[in-house]
Amino acid sequence: MIEFDKVSKQFPDGTKAVDNISFRVEPGELFVLIGPSGCGKTTTMKMINRLIDTTSGKISINDENILHKDLHKLRWEIGYVLQQIALFPHMTIAENIAIVPELKKWEKKRTEKRIDELMEMTGLDPDTYRNRLPKELSGGQQQRVGVIRALAGDPDILLMDEPFSALDPISREQLQKDIASLQRDIKKTIVFVTHDMDEALQLGDRIAVMQEGKIVQMDTPDNLLEHPADDFVKSFIGERKDMWETRVEAAMMPVPEPLPPDLPSVNAELSLREAVRVLQESEKEQAAVLKENKIAGVITNKSVLAYLMPGQKKEGGRK
Repeated sequence: MIEFDKVSKQFPDGTKAVDNISFRVEPGELFVLIGPSGCGKTTTMKMINRLIDTTSGKISINDENILHKDLHKLRWEIGYVLQQIALFPHMTIAENIAIVPELKKWEKKRTEKRIDELMEMTGLDPDTYRNRLPKELSGGQQQRVGVIRALAGDPDILLMDEPFSALDPISREQLQKDIASLQRDIKKTIVFVTHDMDEALQLGDRIAVMQEGKIVQMDTPDNLLEHPADDFVKSFIGERKDMWETRVEAAMMPVPEPLPPDLPSVNAELSLREAVRVLQESEKEQAAVLKENKIAGVITNKSVLAYLMPGQKKEGGRK
C-alpha cells in the first residue's frame, strides 16, 4: 500500500507543483494519475521513489515512512518505466533485463528463469529475442523490454511515467492491452501517469484527475464518466461513447487450435453488445470473428469482460 498524507512539493523558484494531496493506492491496484501538462502528476509519481523529495507531508509504503528507508533498497523495491526506454544499446535484451537481479545477487538460474517467464508473458519469444540488441527491435518491442526490465527484480510496486506516449497508435493500443493482461497475472501495485483519458479509462482501477497540483476527483472509470466532479473534469474527460458500442475486433483473441466445430460467427465491425447477445442466444462459449469473410479471431464473454475492465483482478464487475 502507498499512502500520501498531506503531501506538498514546492521548488526553489517558488513553483508549487503538488499542493497538500492525500490518497492511498491499495495493494494490487492499477492507479492512474492524469491531468494536463504541469498539473503535478509526474512530480507526484517521482516522490514515491524519491527521485524528488517532498517539501511537506508524508509518503508511506506499507505503513513505513519512505524517508526512513534506505534509498537504494527503496528503489530496488520499485520498478520504473519511462517514456524514454533507455536500454543499453551494446547489451543484449537478456543482459538489459538482468541488471537488477544481478545487482540483487540472484543466482544465474533464477535470473535466466525470470527473464524467460517475463518475455513469454509479454509476447517476446525468449529463443528469438533474448540475444538480440535493442536496435534490432521495434519501438513497441523495446518498450516491452523496458517493462520487463522494471519487473525483473520482482518489485512490489511499478511506476509507469507516460510509457507509451512516444509510440504509434497501433503499438500503443497493443501495449495497453498487454499491460492490462500482464497485471491480471502479476497483480503488482502500479502507479501509471498519463495525459490520455482513453488510456486512463482503459487501464485504471481508479483514476486521480489533477489540476494545478491538487487532486480534483479520484474515482473509478465509470464514476468519472457518469459523475464528473466539476466543469474541469467534465471538459478533460470530453465526450466518451459507451464502451459496449466498441467494435468486437477490439476484444477478440487469437484463433485457437483446433478451432471448435459449429461456432457462431460475428462480423468484426459488430458492437460488443451485439456480439454478447449472439453468444447468449447460441449458448456457445465463443464465436468466430469474421473480417473480410475470413476468421480473424474469436470472441468470448471473458474476452469482452477483459476488454471492458482490464484492471480487474477478479472475473465479474466493471473495472
